[in-house]
Amino acid sequence: MTTSCPWEWTWRKSSTLHLTLQTAVGFLLTLVTIRGVPVLAEVWSWRWAFPGLAIGPAVGVAAMVLLKRSPMAANLAGGRG
Repeated sequence: MTTSCPWEWTWRKSSTLHLTLQTAVGFLLTLVTIRGVPVLAEVWSWRWAFPGLAIGPAVGVAAMVLLKRSPMAANLAGGRG
């Protein structure tokens, strides 16, 4: 997030709040996943609990493909986009 905006914006209170919120949501998602997979395994068995975890990486790959096609990609990759 901080690599795609002007430098002056990275030290504002609102940008710090956004970064903190983004990090907190990431940790919360990790916690829910770690606690939720065993619960799903009890209901559906381990065979069907793990494929649900593949949704996250699949969404991540799709997001990276979309980013690669955007003009912002070169800016994020230090001009190597």
